[in-house]
Amino acid sequence: MPLSRLNDQQYTAATAPYGHNLIIASAGTGKTSTIVGRIAYLISQNVKPEEILLLTFTNKAAAEMVERVAAFFGREIASKIDAGTFHAVSYRWLKRKEGKVVLKQPRELKTLFRSVYEKRTFSHIDCATSAYGANYLYDVYSFYQNTEMNVNFEEWILTRQDEHAVYAAI
Repeated sequence: MPLSRLNDQQYTAATAPYGHNLIIASAGTGKTSTIVGRIAYLISQNVKPEEILLLTFTNKAAAEMVERVAAFFGREIASKIDAGTFHAVSYRWLKRKEGKVVLKQPRELKTLFRSVYEKRTFSHIDCATSAYGANYLYDVYSFYQNTEMNVNFEEWILTRQDEHAVYAAI
């Protein structure tokens, strides 16, 4: 059992009462072992592994901890733990909830909007202004992504910014 391998401080951290717990420790102090011990403790307290969320700074660290849990409880139980980086876990949750999700980095989106802007003919506006430039398009789209979950971008832009109606593909 992972708890039997912990020193007194690690054991206290791994078996701390439920709630918000903060562990501050420097390199080489056994944080990984303590977290694995905590997971083992939770499972021994009848917490279902699918109710455990393990967030780490790297996917490699998450995989290592899940492997250590698997050594004690088996791969079937360990694989039910939701583990990974904040970004990896969030992406999985989005895909689970929304189906097909494609996340792009801001730099990629700006390049995409620059390409769209450069390839379109804007006959309804004065092209000398940058109001409809790539950065503006990125800002509008970013705002949409952060505020809307129920309608597609074309519908949203038509209801929020009717001056863009002439460019919507609907």
